[in-house]
Amino acid sequence: MEDIAAVRCPSILVLGDSHVRAFSGSASFLPVFLGPGKENCFLDDQRSENLKCKLSDVLDVVHRANILLVLGEPDSRFYLGYGWYPWKVMREGEGVKVSATMRRGIEASARRYCELLDLIAHRETNTYAVLSVIPTERKIQNHLAGMFNDILRHACKQRNICFVDICADLVNHLGELDVTFRLDPVHLNTKIQRLVAARFHECSSLHSSSDAGSVLKICEYEPKHGCYVLRKRRRNAASKVRSGWQSLFKKWRTEM
Repeated sequence: MEDIAAVRCPSILVLGDSHVRAFSGSASFLPVFLGPGKENCFLDDQRSENLKCKLSDVLDVVHRANILLVLGEPDSRFYLGYGWYPWKVMREGEGVKVSATMRRGIEASARRYCELLDLIAHRETNTYAVLSVIPTERKIQNHLAGMFNDILRHACKQRNICFVDICADLVNHLGELDVTFRLDPVHLNTKIQRLVAARFHECSSLHSSSDAGSVLKICEYEPKHGCYVLRKRRRNAASKVRSGWQSLFKKWRTEM
């Protein structure tokens, strides 16, 4: 396969958490890692706003590209109640039961994801698609992902954004992520690339001439995972001064 570091204008720019690594090593995709899922998700307003800022940074330099968002799985994992332990095994006999707390959490995360979609819907020069929240090897998490996807599917339709739903193709007869597409309990491998590309083409008119390579101005290449990493944002001078005064004020109050 062609080294993605040499690719300047691939067909699809992939933006998201660690799941973008499933799109490495292909001339059809340019994967950009926005940051770890536990920090780049929709669990609260602060994390959601952080994602919006990063996405805005990308859209400031990319104006004519086919963009695929790969987000949401960390939310469905967190609401299981195990925090950030993807290899935690469900207790035997616990079964699949979605609690009211889980349901409310998913609805809140989906609402914040929809707010992010509102942000990109106004940047009309790009073509956008949302990848369905991916399934994992745990059935109860897949139930939560299904709830998340139902909301996203409707939201994308309202905003004229392509919703790339691949869940039915990845889940086996047990309701778990099939080993064919499994890198680990919560991540997909590169075998999903052809399926995703086909689905994207089916529901969108792709830009034949893309400026996706412009994103490399604000990224660094990560050879270990074969993807690009968005550089950390630099705070402007006013922000630094304000932060400095806030720190001094906090110190002053503490010493009173």
